[in-house]
Formats: sequence, C-alpha cells, structure tokens
Amino acid sequence: MGALGAVIGALLAGFIGSAAWALLILKANYEIGWLAWGIGGLVGLGALIGSGRKISPMNGVLAAVIAVLSVFGGKFAAIHHQVTDVSDEFATSMFADIVAEEFMDEGRNFDWPPAGEDDIREDEEHYPAEVWAEGVSRWDSLGSDGQAGYKTSLRENAMEFTGQSETEMVMSAIKDNLDLFDLLFIGLAIATAFRIGSGMMGGEE
Repeated sequence: MGALGAVIGALLAGFIGSAAWALLILKANYEIGWLAWGIGGLVGLGALIGSGRKISPMNGVLAAVIAVLSVFGGKFAAIHHQVTDVSDEFATSMFADIVAEEFMDEGRNFDWPPAGEDDIREDEEHYPAEVWAEGVSRWDSLGSDGQAGYKTSLRENAMEFTGQSETEMVMSAIKDNLDLFDLLFIGLAIATAFRIGSGMMGGEE
C-alpha cells in the first residue's frame, strides 16, 4: 500500500496511543514520560504494517511526524481536561469558603485540617466537617442546571483572570510542564517511529 498505507496505519496507531496516554494521565493524575516513547514505537509499527512492511525512509519520516502529533495530541487532550474541567468537589469548595467566612463572622470556632498543596483548600479533607456539610447542601440546592451554570461562570472567571482563552491556558500549562525528560522521550519517540516506520529497525538497507 506504500505511503498511503503507512499514513493510515500510523494515524490509527497514533490515535490509539494518544487516547490511552491521555486517559492514563487523567486517571492516575500523573504523567509517565516514557510512554511518549512507546507511542513513537506504536506509530512506527502502524506505519510499517500499513505500508506492507516496505522499507522506505519516507515512511519513517511520516511516522516520525505523526508520532510527534500523537504525543502532543494526547498531552493536549489530558491537560485541556485538567485545566478546563470543574469538578463537583472543587465547586463545593467555593461554597465551603463562603460558609467558613459566614461562620467566622458569627464567631463560631472550629479546627481546620491542614490545607493541600500550595496552601490551597479544594477537597473535603481540607475543611471542618460542619463547614463542608453546609457547602455540600448549598451546592446540591442549585440543581443540575444551576450547577452547570456555576461551573461555566468559574471557567469564564478563570479566563478573565488570566486574560487567556481556554486553548491559551492549555498551551501555557503544557509549556510550563515541559522539562528535559519530556524532550528526551519525545526525541526517542521520533527516532523510534522513524526506525520502525521506515522498516530499518533491524539495520536493513
């Protein structure tokens, strides 16, 4: 099938690899950099099989390009969800903050559990039980439509505060999270995709 088959095979493999990587990042809340290398190998294999195992440097180049797009596609999808998704728990914490302020104005005292990372409170474990319970009650009272509208307002406020669109916020997050290890594994993904996709993995000429 030649180059067309290589592209089709690489795209299918890249879609599978990037989707799996994005899902893993979201589920584990942790990015395993070396999996980018695995995506490169998977894309290269897809290109090789799609081309009918034809030895062709051009197929290797196509596989390398698609590997890069697949790696960044998976990364973009995962970070987009992390940046733009507003969980029920986070939204509830906004109400819990209001409740806490009201309680303190009334002179009520309670013991605060330690805050989370960067001294941020956004989970149930970071609030006194009575504060969280009242926050949950107020969140539930909004109903599904009210909750959806509140989440939308939080996203809009975040964009207004940063002065960025959702896409710009995601790209900034990706840039901030890129490090030398990411670049290393992306480089390995490119090289591996080329070697396998070109049919020269074993050193054949």
